[in-house]
Amino acid sequence: MNERGKALLADDEELFRETTADLLRKAGYTCDCASDAAQAAQLICACCYDVLISDIKMPGNAALELVLQAKETAQGLPIILVTGYPTLQTAVRAVNLPVCAYLIKPIDFGDLLLLVQQCVIQRDLYRTAVQVQARLKLWDEEVAGLEAVLSQPLKQGVAEPARSLLATVFEGVAKSLTELRHVTECLAVADATMHPSETAALLDKLELTRHALRKTVRTLEESKNAFKSKRLGELRRQLQGLLGVLEQGRSSG
Repeated sequence: MNERGKALLADDEELFRETTADLLRKAGYTCDCASDAAQAAQLICACCYDVLISDIKMPGNAALELVLQAKETAQGLPIILVTGYPTLQTAVRAVNLPVCAYLIKPIDFGDLLLLVQQCVIQRDLYRTAVQVQARLKLWDEEVAGLEAVLSQPLKQGVAEPARSLLATVFEGVAKSLTELRHVTECLAVADATMHPSETAALLDKLELTRHALRKTVRTLEESKNAFKSKRLGELRRQLQGLLGVLEQGRSSG
């Protein structure tokens, strides 16, 4: 299984297309190819790509139609434009579209590879952001439901609703920390491109997260007799495992 990312290379120039695709594959990326905009559009609809590398002057893309279509069918897909015929018109048009870079042939493969790496990270973080948004929406609905329950007279006391509320909150915390770990790993790869002050700020926030997590696990441990719940017990163990991963990452960093 390829772990570096999946690229789509759309270019009607066969030599450039095949040579660049081969170099990307040797660098560890999966790379599909298309010789025109129509074929590229079909592949984008059928597959999930991390980056699109597209020529401008190829059949079906004279007015950057492929970029406009990709914006609708694959939201958040990073796009790198390449051309052997740069014009002011296409450069200006590209600035106003969701394009990460505008490269002129012949292209330095090292520069392209760095851009592809950054685009894959961007795409990965975009997917994570979408997942977080969906989870927060669900979390909000669950808490609203619990609020409605707690607003009514309770025949059997507050213990069970309280357990349910705690479990819901800590499930969200556990998932958030899993996402935090993933984002941290992505940023570790991109660290060389970040300003030192940005890196320091992220590390400070991560340390605050570790501290809060340690306190949360300790509180759950101390109160496990008060809230006898298998669900909360499992969540406590999951949080302890995540804390261990974060601590290990700090010691190896």
